Amino acid sequence: MEAINSNIVSCEWVLNNIDKIGIIDSRFKLGNPKYASNSYNQSHLPNAVYVDLEHELTGDVLPSRVGGRHPLPTADVFKSKMEELGIDDSTDIVVYDDGDLAGAARLWWLLKYFGKDNVKVMNGGIEEWKRLGYELSTEKSPMINTISYTDKKKTLSINVKDDMLVFQEDVKAVINNENTQLIDSRAPERYRGEIEPIDRVPGRIPSAINIPFNCAFGSGLVPSIEELKKFYKTIDASKNQIVYCGSGITGAVNVLLLSEQGIEAKLYAGSYSDWVSNLDNSVEIWFLHKIMI
Repeated sequence: MEAINSNIVSCEWVLNNIDKIGIIDSRFKLGNPKYASNSYNQSHLPNAVYVDLEHELTGDVLPSRVGGRHPLPTADVFKSKMEELGIDDSTDIVVYDDGDLAGAARLWWLLKYFGKDNVKVMNGGIEEWKRLGYELSTEKSPMINTISYTDKKKTLSINVKDDMLVFQEDVKAVINNENTQLIDSRAPERYRGEIEPIDRVPGRIPSAINIPFNCAFGSGLVPSIEELKKFYKTIDASKNQIVYCGSGITGAVNVLLLSEQGIEAKLYAGSYSDWVSNLDNSVEIWFLHKIMI
């Protein structure tokens, strides 16, 4: 199996092309800032470089939380970090994480957003790689080293795709709009407002439907397109799709999996943490009507 569609490749595909691609380890665990580096140092795919999404590819968080808990990096910061890793326009990139797609999809989305199209996600992450018995490494790779590598400094062009991103005002404008679906990617209990472990008030953005980001791959592997469509049966492909989560990380997973089905969705990168930073915004809790916060 080479790919489910255009964005996801199998571990077997990565193994067979490992000398032709740049591999990025983007493992991530919310609330555990050392998890990513510790995991990489313990073991990773051969030749993989490491990116810390929490610190290196997240913008400055404002005290007011305007912009959310994981703001996007600036184009200059992103370009500098990617070039530091040896990535240029021609480098074919494969991103992986533990298999939950949270870190991998976020980096996949960032690369796409800043204009790099030749990027894919490894299905199942490092856990599937281990299950298949493939080689792991403990050798740190400061820079991607493929067969096309030279000593010449790598240059990555930036071409921001504004149509992939929406902001708070854009979301306000489409609440209860019959031509737009808002998709909340968080766990059902957070969507219903029963709990809120991170942000200051529980609830959801009014009129949003709930599709938890990991609803389709409880087995650890993203299924076929036909199976994906069953999990996304509430999606009306004729409508505009806007995806959000808590802070723009796991929402990227739904963007990725919708893209696999040929459905383009925009990401509200600030997500719920940005939404509730504005005291004028309203939220819904379970069966209750809008509540002013």
